[in-house]
Order: sequence, then C-alpha cells, then structure tokens
Amino acid sequence: MRKTNTPKAPAPAPSDSRDLAEEGVFGSKPSKSPSPDPMQGREPQPAPTAASSSKMESDTELQAFLDLRDQTDHNTETEVESLMSMNAQRQRDRRGSLRRAEELLQHLRDHSALFPLGGGPQNRYLHVMDCLVSLDSAEDFIRLATEKYPKKREQ
Repeated sequence: MRKTNTPKAPAPAPSDSRDLAEEGVFGSKPSKSPSPDPMQGREPQPAPTAASSSKMESDTELQAFLDLRDQTDHNTETEVESLMSMNAQRQRDRRGSLRRAEELLQHLRDHSALFPLGGGPQNRYLHVMDCLVSLDSAEDFIRLATEKYPKKREQ
C-alpha cells in the first residue's frame, strides 16, 4: 500500500487568530452596534441542566398545588358560610314552627279528648306536633282529632 501525502492547510497566522475569535458561529462577524444587553450587570445564569430543569418543574408543580389548595380553601369557606347561613335560617324557622306547634297543641287540648286529664310527657307531644307542623299536616291532624275525639261537655 502506498501512502499518499495530502497537503495540509497552513495554520493561521497569529494575527489571523484574533479575527477568528471575532467571527461568529456561522462565519459572519458580529455587529459592532451597541445594543442594550438585558443581562448587563447581572450574574450570568448557567445553562439549564437536567437538575435545574427538574427543580423548575418541581417548583411549577408546587406552585400549582399551592394554587389548588388556596382555591379549595376558598371554596370550602364559601360552602361553610352558605351552610351556616342555611342553618341560621332553619333555626329561625324552627323557632317559628315550635311556637306554632305549641299553639296547635294547646288548641288540641282545649278542643279534644285526645290527651288524658293528668297530662303526660308534654315534650313528646310537642315534638310530634312540631313534626306535623313541619310536614304541613298539623291542621289536618287537629281537625281529625277533634272529630274523632271530641271533648265531652261537662254537666
């Protein structure tokens, strides 16, 4: 086998090396016009690596979780306020229905013989009457009770 000697390109002269350093990546010289450098006065940031990119993803995920938690807290507070408002309204309604139940129970005692003369557990009767009031059935119950168990006239 024969060796062929190929001529090599001569190495650039020292003056040429300065010109090569000023050349851009694609062989064109960078422009000499002054342009505002947004990074001027700042420390240079290292190129993103796998570790820094993973950290950025973790930070993004953490922020997303924090935002989700904040939104969930807000929704929960709104829901709790709504439930408390409904509960307060229910208590006001309950007080009104309890007063109505007391009135109807007294009417039932006065106009029917449904209850024994000695009385009995008044709270139980009041609770039943309150349930009937909430079911809008109390007036029907009173009407039927006074028809079936009319109060006997005392002679």
